[in-house]
Amino acid sequence: MHRVEQLEDRIRLADVVRAARRQEQLFRAAACVCIGHHGGNHDKVTEAVSYGWNDFGNVRISRPTGPIGVDLEAKAGVSGRFKKIVRREFQDYVDNLIDW
Repeated sequence: MHRVEQLEDRIRLADVVRAARRQEQLFRAAACVCIGHHGGNHDKVTEAVSYGWNDFGNVRISRPTGPIGVDLEAKAGVSGRFKKIVRREFQDYVDNLIDW
C-alpha cells in the first residue's frame, strides 16, 4: 500500500503499482483480516476486494471482465488462487492461525 488514511467512517487505501504501466492488464486482490476474530486465537478473512488496470495502467477495472471505471469490487471471500499464493508464502500462518 502506498498510503492508508483512517477517516471517521472508513479506511482509504491508496495503492500505486508502477508495474501496471508495463503490463497491458494487471489485476490484484486484497483481503481484510480480522485479527483475533471474536477474541479467539485465530484470524479470519472477513472480506476481499479485487482491483486492477487495463491499457497499461490508463483504465481502472476491477477484474478482466468487469465494467470500466470501477475501482474496487467487493468479494465475500478470497479466490483459490489467492489462498494458494498465501499458503506458499506464509505456510505456518495459514496452517495455524487463519480461517478462510
